[in-house]
Amino acid sequence: QLTDIVLSLHYSAISVTPDLSDVGEIPVPNSLPLGKMKEAQDFLRKAYDYTTQEKYEDALAQLTKAIEIDSQLTEAYRLFGEIYMSVGRYEESAVAYKKCISIAPNYANAYVGLGYLYIAMGQYPEALAILQKALQLNPELTETQFLLASVYAQLERYEEAIILLEKVAPKMPSGSVAYSSLGSAYRNTGRLEKAVTAFKKAIAEDEDNAGAYYGLGLTYAQLNRFSEAKVNLQQARTILKEKSNNKDALQMIQEIDDFLKKIP
Repeated sequence: QLTDIVLSLHYSAISVTPDLSDVGEIPVPNSLPLGKMKEAQDFLRKAYDYTTQEKYEDALAQLTKAIEIDSQLTEAYRLFGEIYMSVGRYEESAVAYKKCISIAPNYANAYVGLGYLYIAMGQYPEALAILQKALQLNPELTETQFLLASVYAQLERYEEAIILLEKVAPKMPSGSVAYSSLGSAYRNTGRLEKAVTAFKKAIAEDEDNAGAYYGLGLTYAQLNRFSEAKVNLQQARTILKEKSNNKDALQMIQEIDDFLKKIP
């Protein structure tokens, strides 16, 4: 489920226009004439347009033209990384992000992108290190704090996950996901009443959050509140069946069915 959440956040985060707002105090030396720099930026903007239309091959072609003109165009390499990740070309994505970082070592968004990639690849220790670096560069990046909390949870470092999630959940546009993650962390540390509260907040923000209903159902079962457990697990099942037929959803439906058979 973590990979699905991260990929969803990644796709929604692809920018419509180039964002160099946190490149910070690089600056990247560039001896190109102004006209050439503008030409490269124009190709970059076209690449963004194609990306928002999910025309990834066209976007890649524009980016290639951009870096042929300006080999130091930081944002082009970051967008290369995003696109390659989106189409499952993970090795090329890693190369692009690392190239971006080599040019602009203070560019927090490049580290965040590489963190997304490592999570998608299941390389959680690597994701942890790179996201910690991103947070050092920009401590106020809410998205980074959430990703870092997700990695802590994946590594069963729940206390560290809770500290971050309690901070970022109220700030996130997709707060339902954060509250659901917080509920899971509470449940895994035995704080069941707090887990109930967090899962309810997740549901209040998104009534279609199947994971929140699922977590709430499991928590109620641990509290021996079996009728409430059944209601929430059945609701999770209904949402999963209506909204998705992917492998993970089908697996969760099977887990719910198996668990419901065990509830008194």
